[in-house]
Amino acid sequence: DKVRAAARDSLLLRCGMAVDKPAPGAVEMRSMSMRELARDFLARSGQSLGGDIKTLIGRALTTTDLPMALTETARKVLEDAFERADHTWDLWAATGSLDDFKISHAVGVDFETTLRKVEEDGEYTYAYASERGEQVQLATYGRIYPITRQAIINDDLGVFTDMAATRGRAAANTVNNLAYRALLGNPVMSDGKPLFSAAHNNLFKGGGIPTIDKLGAVLTAMKLQRNASGEFLRINPQFFLAPVALETGAETFFNSQLIGTQAQPNVSNIYGGQRFTRAYDPLLDEADPTAWYLLGPKGTSIKVYFLGGANSPRLEEKQGWTIDGVEFKVSIDVAAAPVSWLGMGKSSESGK
Repeated sequence: DKVRAAARDSLLLRCGMAVDKPAPGAVEMRSMSMRELARDFLARSGQSLGGDIKTLIGRALTTTDLPMALTETARKVLEDAFERADHTWDLWAATGSLDDFKISHAVGVDFETTLRKVEEDGEYTYAYASERGEQVQLATYGRIYPITRQAIINDDLGVFTDMAATRGRAAANTVNNLAYRALLGNPVMSDGKPLFSAAHNNLFKGGGIPTIDKLGAVLTAMKLQRNASGEFLRINPQFFLAPVALETGAETFFNSQLIGTQAQPNVSNIYGGQRFTRAYDPLLDEADPTAWYLLGPKGTSIKVYFLGGANSPRLEEKQGWTIDGVEFKVSIDVAAAPVSWLGMGKSSESGK
């Protein structure tokens, strides 16, 4: 275990990753190539170092802990790339956990907002969260990539770590895309109406660069949404999502304290500054470059679910069969779905 940890940290140091406390021996091993590491693992296990280099590497990959050291290195690179990826879904979407791949139902926000009066000698009554029945089902996303004997012989550490980092970013992009597409797909909800529709009072004509009036119309409607009992939910929009095409104009608006005209020069921007947490994504451009969205607090709009709460990709390895080397499998079990229409509002030029 100590040798494997030292080999892992030496490879991480070689590829330029920060290691807070390198395992004992890692700094010394840092100067060793991957083929030299393979020889070292064989020697430590008491095996022969004879034969051609390709056979020697193959023996190290099948009879020593070298594959485990490579896997631990790849896993660290993968997880680091996943965390550092440029994604925005976690700014505004909530996360949840599912235990299996069966169709499940998301619990919405249509709950009672007040307590019931208990008369003298009266009984307390039960209140339950309303299950809107919005469906969600996990799916598995993944890829396999190899590290060949030739890569180890050639000491292509960059290829090895770059492939792990690329898959980490790909996993992050997969989750990000699922979250945004759950918003953009405009699915039919449990009441038989599209997520964004006039019937849900969350679809408005306006779009484009935000203004006081455009934002005010969506914000007011969201704050006036009622639950099934007719009570106000008082959902306060916290997030502004828009296409990249609107980013410059929107940021200019939000960062302007005064938005008046020559006739009225001192009009304050009541939505300026940090009133909304803002995110811009090209998937929104692809759907409608004029449309933007206001979302309520996390948990009232889109939710991203992971199997067993495991919200990072898995990495598994096995001896290659179709290639001479080791195959790595990267996968993640995830799904995204709207939990309710009550916590969202959309504004576009077309009103659709």
